[in-house]
Amino acid sequence: MFEKKVFIIILLFLYFCKPSEQSSGNPTSLDHETIRIEFIDEKTVKVRVDFFFSGLSLDGQELAFPETPSFPLRKFEVSYNDQFYSINRRTAGKGKTYVLGKEQYPSIFPFTVSKIEPDEHGFRHLIVSYEFTPPYFSSKAKNDQPAGYYLEYIMKTGETWKGAISDVKASIHTGKLLCENLFLLEGSISGECVSENIWESHITNLEPKNDYKLILKD
Repeated sequence: MFEKKVFIIILLFLYFCKPSEQSSGNPTSLDHETIRIEFIDEKTVKVRVDFFFSGLSLDGQELAFPETPSFPLRKFEVSYNDQFYSINRRTAGKGKTYVLGKEQYPSIFPFTVSKIEPDEHGFRHLIVSYEFTPPYFSSKAKNDQPAGYYLEYIMKTGETWKGAISDVKASIHTGKLLCENLFLLEGSISGECVSENIWESHITNLEPKNDYKLILKD
């Protein structure tokens, strides 16, 4: 029996479209994105992402954040206009998945955005925050991959925004572990240690073809 799939168009969130509909592209630009990943301990990683948009207001648009099988998310919140909203998980259902290209997602966190007021620079600010328990990966001699906690942030799903992302800043705070314990996996977006416990990446005009994928050695 073939697996049924629910097809949707994905942004860094997901830009919903019924399978029978045709999309003419997203007229809204994602200008700035700031990602903060904080390793608390072996059970908790906290993530906050700030998005700054230009273009349409997104008023009434339904968006969502993908959830991969390895990263069940919890305490998922969305914030804009100084209001906070707790978001519940939606699963595709038995035998179904949400699909982007070759990637499949069993569940998402959907939400509908009301009108976001622009700031003094004309940008509309949206904040997403959540927590997850980092999977622990064993070492692999083939590519010198050490054992440790796997940290990931998906950027590839940003390809459906209009144009490149003008400015992307990411930071990983390693807590009690040292930044030098971070191991960059093949294909990951690169960065560097700026202190004993902070790793940073800053890219302009990013075409989101890769993700952030690192191992934090314990």
